[in-house]
Amino acid sequence: MKPILTASAILLFTLSLPRRADAQAGTFAPTGSASNARTIHTATLLPNGKVLVAGGFNPPSVVPAYASAEIYDPKTGLFSPTGSLITARRAHTATLLANGKVLVTGGRLP
Repeated sequence: MKPILTASAILLFTLSLPRRADAQAGTFAPTGSASNARTIHTATLLPNGKVLVAGGFNPPSVVPAYASAEIYDPKTGLFSPTGSLITARRAHTATLLANGKVLVTGGRLP
């Protein structure tokens, strides 16, 4: 199984997200690298237009799940680290709350 989100290159579908200046609407464009390849993670669109990418794992890694999280900025195409989950998890849910925070629950724990 190949990871959905690779560390070497991320493709951004620019139809509904704010787009980078060099991308055209409705197309894919190369963008920055994430710190970890991930699958079965969550990606939550935040009110400021950035995306919180949290949890997941990278088969066949010996790490069963990640606790790490990153913020993706579609305007710059860059990922930056942010606070980690208290418990590593994959196949979880992430819900944007009215106060702008993200609630991460459930999933498979290591």
